[in-house]
Amino acid sequence: MNINDAFPSKHMKAAQFVDRPPVTKTISNVVMEEIGQEKEEKPVMYFAGETQGLVLNKTKATALGEAFGYDTEAWSGKAVKLSPARVQYGAKMVDSIDLQPILESAAAAFG
Repeated sequence: MNINDAFPSKHMKAAQFVDRPPVTKTISNVVMEEIGQEKEEKPVMYFAGETQGLVLNKTKATALGEAFGYDTEAWSGKAVKLSPARVQYGAKMVDSIDLQPILESAAAAFG
């Protein structure tokens, strides 16, 4: 048994994506939630058919805003690709979740 299964998280974690292929998900909605021990308010993006949300940092939120517009209500129904990534956090490299908006013109080319 993976001990993490005994304590499910409300939010996606980078470890869920390590050594897995990228996945495409459809955005359901974005809500502000208190995150962490400091209870800092951050946007959390939820996906159709999923119970876990993805906490957005400024980089991810800006990428989504540039692709889909800055009103998060307009993001509903849009697709994103999630994949494992390594990013620099302070002085070390850490696992992360890469998020790439899928633009409708790109989706039509593959559909």
